[in-house]
Amino acid sequence: MAITYNIIKDIIKLKPDGQNLNFHRVQMEHIYQNCWIIEAKVMWKAHIKENGMGNLYLQCILLDRHGTKMEAIAYNSQAIRFNSMLQIGRTYDFSRVGFSPTEMPDGHFWYLAMDFVTTLSSTTEVWMSAQQIPSTICPPCFPQFGEIFELRDKTITDVVAILAYVGQIE
Repeated sequence: MAITYNIIKDIIKLKPDGQNLNFHRVQMEHIYQNCWIIEAKVMWKAHIKENGMGNLYLQCILLDRHGTKMEAIAYNSQAIRFNSMLQIGRTYDFSRVGFSPTEMPDGHFWYLAMDFVTTLSSTTEVWMSAQQIPSTICPPCFPQFGEIFELRDKTITDVVAILAYVGQIE
């Protein structure tokens, strides 16, 4: 029997170390069990790459029904499998996914600041969801201006604009 879990957070706040996603009910003893079910929309999918250890990998950014972004990764033959299966903009039900800590060095960087990454393995099943997850141009939560400068390098965040200069109209 699978445990159903949506990765949600009521209010997203940046922690001092720049992390902005918390998985409240996912604990370290749970992450290696590939028993989680996630409904998410594929917002972005990278090309298959090779990490420093020679493993192929595919990274995706997923969006759940509550507007929470999460990063997913698949390695080697599963990278090829999920690359052909997943389409940007489509909503899927992912069954039997796991989690891995993002602090483990594996030769690439993460686009989102988070504690865990969703892992897609050979036991993961994926099918088109009956319901689509709508996404808007404007995200439900923007960081405060001062927090933008505290983000880690190469972190994706939602910013509409930054006003750099105000002057007289001539």
